Amino acid sequence: MTEAFRKDTTRTIRKTLNRFCSILLIVALGVGFFAGVRATGDDMRSTASDYYTEYNAMDLKILSTLGFSDNDVAAVQAVAGVKQVYAGKFTDCLTLCQDNFLTRVFSLPDNPDDPETMNRLRVLEGRLPSAENECVIDQNIMDKYGFSVGQTLKLASADPLDDLENDLKNTEYTIVGMVNSPIYVDMSRRGSTTVGDGSLDAYLYVPEENFAAEYYTELYVTAADADALNCYTDAYDDLVEALRDALTPAEAARSELRMEEMADYLNEKIPEAQKKITDAEAQLADAEQDIASHPHKAGQVAVSGADRRVLGVGGMLDEQADQKLGHTDFS
Repeated sequence: MTEAFRKDTTRTIRKTLNRFCSILLIVALGVGFFAGVRATGDDMRSTASDYYTEYNAMDLKILSTLGFSDNDVAAVQAVAGVKQVYAGKFTDCLTLCQDNFLTRVFSLPDNPDDPETMNRLRVLEGRLPSAENECVIDQNIMDKYGFSVGQTLKLASADPLDDLENDLKNTEYTIVGMVNSPIYVDMSRRGSTTVGDGSLDAYLYVPEENFAAEYYTELYVTAADADALNCYTDAYDDLVEALRDALTPAEAARSELRMEEMADYLNEKIPEAQKKITDAEAQLADAEQDIASHPHKAGQVAVSGADRRVLGVGGMLDEQADQKLGHTDFS
């Protein structure tokens, strides 16, 4: 039976050798592709994890509606399991061009080239900023909107009622480089925002001294021993989850203290604001007294430039009206 089956199989293969070879090659290619895809997935995850480690990418990001003070940074740094804390600033605005787009402006760390700097930027072209009015741009700004190194870009508030100069000291920057950031992996999405249509298009980095705010808007945290783990493993997820749980008590404690800090800060500003109001009222009172003591000055107005032209046109119109009235018969 076995011998007969073997002979029959051999005879069948010989008769349909072309079909047999085709099926054999199809199976071999399928197995090869499947093995390659399985291996490629692991290799891609390992490559991405090594990239995050090389550029010291954050493990957790902390946000607050009240911002963060140096005391908040110290409290987070003191939590067991925290390796490093970086406090940064950002603001969302418009980059002005033929097709305006929403941009997140980040503060550049003090030592951006230091290997220990968190979320260290990868310079693709040019260099990092060294002056207050210089910036580095996201690759999307160059690829999608046509900006290049050496050009100047101008920023403006996405809300017409706001002034961006309340957030940034400079609104025009010279582009000195193009970078990639480890906090942005997907090249097609840049996150959400509370301005515009709610979707960011790009990001850029400027020196921190450009920001007017005295508080930080975000904290980045790295976990101790995280560098030894692949970030796509369950062990890494467990480590980060444990760190998140450890930060919860600090969050609860610092929330109330931060409210007190904000209240103290605002109370300190009240006398300064009150003095401005008092000075303005005194100036108004002096002006009223001056008008009352010199009635003939009340009708005198100092004008110049365009105002003179407006008043001149008004005078000419009045004269023309008087002339017409002089020739009108009211009987």
